[in-house]
Formats: sequence, C-alpha cells, structure tokens
Amino acid sequence: MIWSLLITVCTATSCVEQSIQWFEDKQECIEFKLLHEELPKDGNWTSVNYQCEVLHRIGDKFAT
Repeated sequence: MIWSLLITVCTATSCVEQSIQWFEDKQECIEFKLLHEELPKDGNWTSVNYQCEVLHRIGDKFAT
C-alpha cells in the first residue's frame, strides 16, 4: 500500500486539498503528519488539516 499525507486548507468560503508526500509505511505517514501539525500556519486559513490516506490506482493515475 502507498499512503499519502494530505493537507486540506479552508477559508470561510472554500477548501483546497493537496498531497504533500507519499509513504510505503502508514506509521511513517503518521509521524510526518504529526511533524507538519507542529509547523506554524501561514496564510489566513480558517482551518488547516492533515490526514494520511491510502492511494488507490485508477488507470494510470493515482487518487486518494
């Protein structure tokens, strides 16, 4: 399995999600998630969330 560390940032009107990094080990993804949660937030986001999700292969593309 491949794990993706995702960040989701939201304003009052919308949210954007982006993959930060891929991992072969879930625990490693969780450790990096915890590190990222300690970083200072930049921008005027109403929320910043990190999560580890399994990547699923769809054709030649990967999706969470």
